[in-house]
Amino acid sequence: MQVPIRTLYVALLIGALPNVCFAENVYVEGLVGSFETHGIDNQVPEPGFDFSTIGVRTGYEFNKHLAVEGELITGSEKVALESYGNYPDASVNLKSHAAVFARVSAPLNERLSMHGRVGYASLELSNTVASDAAGGYMDTHAGPAFGVGTKFNLSDKIYLRGDHTRYTSETRENRVYTIGAGVNLFQVAKVVNDLRD
Repeated sequence: MQVPIRTLYVALLIGALPNVCFAENVYVEGLVGSFETHGIDNQVPEPGFDFSTIGVRTGYEFNKHLAVEGELITGSEKVALESYGNYPDASVNLKSHAAVFARVSAPLNERLSMHGRVGYASLELSNTVASDAAGGYMDTHAGPAFGVGTKFNLSDKIYLRGDHTRYTSETRENRVYTIGAGVNLFQVAKVVNDLRD
């Protein structure tokens, strides 16, 4: 049985929580953005959807040039299907986008840097048919992913970041746009400890 990336990501995050604040190079980001998915199979056309999203990203920086990270994003609202046979109340939701990446960064100055990343991502869409007693179905897609972005350090603890990511499965092309704010957990924990002292 194939284990979804989303399940592995959540398990890894929970397992790392007890030690995360003691790791100097661990970061956490809150994300908002949009997710676009469109069918690419000409023989069996699939509709395209655009979702507003929220999510979280965590990672570890080996140095200022190399990091590994994972992200988990979900749709913040359902999108109505204009036509779905005899079910006019049908809607589709982005249940999850989960991904893991290796990220390479190139600092431009003390505050600004550019980065590229490659990895693997999976997508789960849930189709809810309000008039259907069966309750709809789940659609899963996955494939290699790549993206580019930029990061701006507000301080040594807090930064802003934007990313554009793409990945393609057998039948869908997916694009993820995110804007996030992140913190270095070690630096934050250090400040809290200093205040207590």
